[in-house]
Amino acid sequence: MSREMTADEFKQQCNSPMELALYEYLYSAINPNSKAMGLLKLQELLFRAQQEANKQINVEAAREERKEERLRKMMRRMKQIAPPENNPSEGDE
Repeated sequence: MSREMTADEFKQQCNSPMELALYEYLYSAINPNSKAMGLLKLQELLFRAQQEANKQINVEAAREERKEERLRKMMRRMKQIAPPENNPSEGDE
């Protein structure tokens, strides 16, 4: 059986500005204009958080691409300096 979280329980679990803004929007007794402004603020915070997450994803992707490029270069260099393979012909066996 699940129960709904009370406003106080929700507020106690709020750890970020976005969660606090959501709490204020949902539970505070403010006029509709202020609620609309709070919702816009929440939207802005969520947008910034998404931008930061996308930035981190792009940074990680670029890091992985550089790592793969270094590995490809190293493999090319190893192939260049490796002695040619000695493949005996069928008649030599």
